[in-house]
Amino acid sequence: MAQPIGIYSAAIEFNPPNEIANLDFWEQDVLSNLDDAIAYYQNALELYPPDHPDRSVCLYNIATSLSFRFQQQKEITDIEMSISLHRMTLDLLPSDNPDYSSALHNLAASLQTKYEHQEQSALSDVDEAILLGRQALDLRTSGHVYRSVTLNNLAISLQTRFRERGVASDIDEAIEFGRAALELRSLDHPCHLASIDNLVTSLLLRYEGGKDAGDLNEIIRLQRGTLEIRPDGNPYRSKCLSALADSLRRRFECQGEFTDLDETISLHREALDLRPIGHPDRADSLYELTTTLELRFERKSMSEDLDEAVSLQRAAVDLHPRDHWSQPINLSNLAATLQTRFYHRDIASDLDEAIAAFQEAEELCPLDHAFRPTLINNLAVGLQTRYQRV
Repeated sequence: MAQPIGIYSAAIEFNPPNEIANLDFWEQDVLSNLDDAIAYYQNALELYPPDHPDRSVCLYNIATSLSFRFQQQKEITDIEMSISLHRMTLDLLPSDNPDYSSALHNLAASLQTKYEHQEQSALSDVDEAILLGRQALDLRTSGHVYRSVTLNNLAISLQTRFRERGVASDIDEAIEFGRAALELRSLDHPCHLASIDNLVTSLLLRYEGGKDAGDLNEIIRLQRGTLEIRPDGNPYRSKCLSALADSLRRRFECQGEFTDLDETISLHREALDLRPIGHPDRADSLYELTTTLELRFERKSMSEDLDEAVSLQRAAVDLHPRDHWSQPINLSNLAATLQTRFYHRDIASDLDEAIAAFQEAEELCPLDHAFRPTLINNLAVGLQTRYQRV
């Protein structure tokens, strides 16, 4: 009965959802099959005496099944029980057992999962996950079929700890492990794109702290590669376009190359085309394209950029009903751009429409909203400008 550990560990190695291997009950989302599996394993466990050599197999398989069920149902008791059973499995397995690294790895994964989902989580869970992950990695030497998975998960845990403690060595090591995982995952590997995403996340965290141009250039290179893998028709292409656009905008703001800004606008336009009315991310695309056009207008004073920004902001307002929570900000953004266009062209209708939009935003904005003082101030500026113009 020793074989099931090795077989099942291949299916339950922890990763983000798009990296989890397909099992019949997972692929079909038939939770009853998983519940039945857990019940059978628990029945088998009761039949094994404490010193039976196959008891660790049952403990392991129950623990991994509970991990799977947690991914679907998010019952914290499942992941807590999974951790407890993985600990019992490790106590029973000798360190030279071929499945010892899987037990280490999956306990680390369950601890990381618990930290991410428990309301009052303890960073000590992440510390332990990193320690266990390092031990698993030592056992999964070059050529091990699951080495890339452990490298990937270690990178994720180190990212988490860096966000909480800000220790530079953690994010440096996360990048090192992320690069190593990506090298082991060729273009046709099912987790290749997830490895790119994780590495980009680590590089971005380090860039935000140190503004190293080399990190940003590597991010852009990786994101361009992701776009090539996700051609037209891929459901994730619009997100890739937006991510690359954001990185190019960051580089423009640091280096001032207008080719980066122009490409940012082109990418946001393409992303918007892929997000028609009804798409959950259309509002984000409208906003990102608008702000980038306004940025280029500030630098180049191209009237057509301002006209397009106004049109996009009208579309953002029309996207939601009047009582939607975002409307005060949408209306205020439209008013501010119209006000800018008035200053640029001195067309009275732009100022009148800006004031009307500010007034409607003020009516819709809750009295205790943090944005309300700014909104009222902008309305006052508009009214004063119109008064002085008369």
